[in-house]
Amino acid sequence: MYEKVKTSHTPRRDVQLAGCILLGVMLLILIAFPLYLACRGQYEFHNFVQEMADSVLYSRQRGGALLTVEGETVRLEPDNMSHIYSLLTSKGSGKEQKELPDTEELFIDFGDGSTLQIWNRQVRDAYSKEMVNGLFISYVDHTGKRYSYDTDLLSARNIESYLPPEAAGWVERGKLS
Repeated sequence: MYEKVKTSHTPRRDVQLAGCILLGVMLLILIAFPLYLACRGQYEFHNFVQEMADSVLYSRQRGGALLTVEGETVRLEPDNMSHIYSLLTSKGSGKEQKELPDTEELFIDFGDGSTLQIWNRQVRDAYSKEMVNGLFISYVDHTGKRYSYDTDLLSARNIESYLPPEAAGWVERGKLS
């Protein structure tokens, strides 16, 4: 009276199921990849902040860092270096950069094998896309790992009061024409 009923999978149903799975995987990738990039950028910036804090503390304990600008090397007072560090790290990560500018920079040697280079230049504003005064920052930690970014939220004018008089020409050259 009761017969075994066999259900068969039709090729069409299998194709639909595979299509749904593929679509789900693609949507997951489209959501996960930008999230990964954002998290990676924040992770790298956090590492930069921590590594540079260690370098600033090291130079502070030894009486300051050495700043080279326009071929002249002078001592950068510990409090001034701390203020510059606070400004550079409080504005966020900026736009990550892979290549260094070829113009003259401020070069700061912390004495622990790490260095900081700061370029005073025009960068593209994140919102208006116009060129504005900004900074290009490149920090190399004591292991040789480089962190580089530019920011339109800071300019040389923001750090000018913490720089020695020898850096005045560097600050002036970064102004927009």
